[in-house]
Amino acid sequence: MEKNQKTSMLDRLCSWSIKDILNEDLHKDKLETIPDRFGSVVEYFQCFVPHLLEETRAELFSGLNSLSKAPVFKIHSVKTMTMKSGESSSIKLFHEITLMDAEDISDKYKPECGDLIALSLTKELPIRIDDLNPLLLAYVFRIYSLCFGGFLMNLNTNTRIWNALHNEDANLTLIQSVLQPNTLATEQCVCENNVDCSDYDRVLDIIRSAKLNSSQEAAILSCLKKRNCNHMKSVKLIWGPPGTGKTKTVATLLVALLKLECKTVVCAPTNAAIVELASRLLALSKEMVACDLRNRAIVELASRFSSLFYETSTIERTTYGMGNIVLSGNRKRMGIDKNEVLLDVFLDHRISKLEKLFSSSCAWKQSLESIIDLLENTEAKYEQHVHELEEAERIVREERAKKEAERKKQEAEKRKEESDKEEEEEAESKKDEAESKKEEIEKEKEEVVNIPTLGEFVWKKFNGLSEVLKLYMVNLYTHLPKSLISFEDVKKMIAARQALERVKDFLQDNSSREDFKKESFRFDCFRRSISVDCLVALNLLPKCFLVPDLSGYKSIRRFCLQEADIIFCTASGAAKLNEEKTVSIDLLLVDEAAQLKECEIGCCIAALRFASRCSNRR
Repeated sequence: MEKNQKTSMLDRLCSWSIKDILNEDLHKDKLETIPDRFGSVVEYFQCFVPHLLEETRAELFSGLNSLSKAPVFKIHSVKTMTMKSGESSSIKLFHEITLMDAEDISDKYKPECGDLIALSLTKELPIRIDDLNPLLLAYVFRIYSLCFGGFLMNLNTNTRIWNALHNEDANLTLIQSVLQPNTLATEQCVCENNVDCSDYDRVLDIIRSAKLNSSQEAAILSCLKKRNCNHMKSVKLIWGPPGTGKTKTVATLLVALLKLECKTVVCAPTNAAIVELASRLLALSKEMVACDLRNRAIVELASRFSSLFYETSTIERTTYGMGNIVLSGNRKRMGIDKNEVLLDVFLDHRISKLEKLFSSSCAWKQSLESIIDLLENTEAKYEQHVHELEEAERIVREERAKKEAERKKQEAEKRKEESDKEEEEEAESKKDEAESKKEEIEKEKEEVVNIPTLGEFVWKKFNGLSEVLKLYMVNLYTHLPKSLISFEDVKKMIAARQALERVKDFLQDNSSREDFKKESFRFDCFRRSISVDCLVALNLLPKCFLVPDLSGYKSIRRFCLQEADIIFCTASGAAKLNEEKTVSIDLLLVDEAAQLKECEIGCCIAALRFASRCSNRR
């Protein structure tokens, strides 16, 4: 989207004077009751524009009224920045403002993109609206470093709604289907009577295990039927008063969609609501396991969701499959740092893990080959290590000898220039100094010569390499999608981790013993049994994965979103997906749709075929 489209909301806001902001009747003649029927999508969108502007004016008015309580700042400097606005013209609407720290630490805040701040030309700090005459508003576009300032409101949500209402390139087919005079008639489709039986059979056990009533099962079946329709786009409403099982129905539908690998975006009004929805999914999956532990498909899915929210000490219970689920939102507001389990699906955390894993195309391969080499050539690696230490010691000795010879040469030259008496006194002093230096050299020599035993070397080297490899394995089967890492590979990784643990346990008990050396019984036991068992497991692991070239934050983020089957985000997050145009979505599910004023943002996602909304009201 072009810059002028993004700032059109801001342009309208900046055209207001203080008198306009204080005028509660500014949009009175334009505010009309929103009708139940609309002649077109354009008419539908335009009905909401005056209401959005009035809501923004009221929020800004509230911010100005509470100016005396708002944190304030002092401006250190202002630098005008010229921005190109075409081939020959340029505009000077952008300014780089440097702020001074507030005296009271409690008044400080960290500005975010989208913040609107008020500036004053008065020498005193502004405490009344009159202090802002003339009105100067600053909109935060980008943050180069941490600074502090006064906060009025954040325009991000309102700007995204404005953009959705004025986006000519948006996918409007879903909204058009809702605006049809007879929606029930247009919902009927031949495809609904020919639902794919194989799809239904794959999720039938999941639906039955949730113990839903007939109307709830019918709602899920209806959504699955809509999913199979490729020539008509529509919206499904799941509604009912509180306590009628809407959330349980939605959770069951999500588990079924995950099983069917249907690319779904799940929206909710707030970051906290998104986290809550995921938590409810977990509760449902636990109920399924209690109902039928013999069903392998249910156990697999339930374990997948369980691993999202509960830590587990059993190595067999992995987080495999989490790469197909993404949780996107505000890290702080979601409380991610206080909930380690949510990290497995949190988008920014996944990006950081994959960035480290694939910063070098051969990081995994090098780690795997290094530990295999150590176990296959333990004695040779130890001898090489000892040789390197001895060579380093030889170089240090030569350097010390060279420095000592130079020092003695300088002392001899100095003694020739001094008197006999001074020479004798200095000689005595130098003698004491030489003895002291000799002791230091001997001490340093002992430190250099401290060569580890075979057991110490194997323990330290193996422990370091194995920890890195185990971390790589966990990150691979947690953050890669199932299309790039098979369940068979995961089972091999689990077996390899178990084998590494056995080697670690053996070395922990035996490496420090005096008889752990070449040709000893303990070392022979390690080399012929423990090590061989681990090598068999390690050699079964894949040396590489068919991962595309992932270099940098943006490419990894695009990869994670493209490969995910379920994406949890707020409606604002859905707006970002639409702007990027990198993800093709099959289904949009909006929880608590009646409380979400920016529902249309998600419905405008490109290539979206079907939307389902859950609400207490029709």
